[in-house]
Amino acid sequence: MLAGCSGPSDDAAAPAADSQAQSTTSADQSEGKNGNAGKLGERFEMSKMPDNDIFVTVQDIKLGGECANGGANPGEEVDDLEGKQYLQLWAEIDVERLDNPGPFPYGSLLFPDYVDAEGFTSTSEPAFDCQEVDGHEPWGDPVYPGNKSRMYGAFIVPEGITEVHVEGRSFKVEG
Repeated sequence: MLAGCSGPSDDAAAPAADSQAQSTTSADQSEGKNGNAGKLGERFEMSKMPDNDIFVTVQDIKLGGECANGGANPGEEVDDLEGKQYLQLWAEIDVERLDNPGPFPYGSLLFPDYVDAEGFTSTSEPAFDCQEVDGHEPWGDPVYPGNKSRMYGAFIVPEGITEVHVEGRSFKVEG
């Protein structure tokens, strides 16, 4: 399955300032563990199939702190953050052309992977307590050919991760 995401396009959609949350990508995006460095705001093609033109632009990555748009059910939190933290992503996916041989007639974003402090790669867990961000679709929602969508995703990762992988691109992080 293919995936994509979107980021904030204006100040209202941007993550709120939070003294604990930090933009965690470094300005110098050296090659990550998977050898395919990503850069915020830079569009890349996510599909390797010749008849597909699906592009992703990761707009922002925030690690730690609170949910950008507040909690979904204040007082009824279910996310266990002991030794863990939120990973929030904003991206755009543009499905210009799609000719999948499989059963999925759309592009969508997969949950991001991360590299922990010991160098092991794992897949992030969904965060249930973060409220959706206005103007953005939930991460992983389908985007059909000829459409573009802004995506927001909130995930849980361990403290001390060093990289986030989005659709094959590595983003160095601090946290």
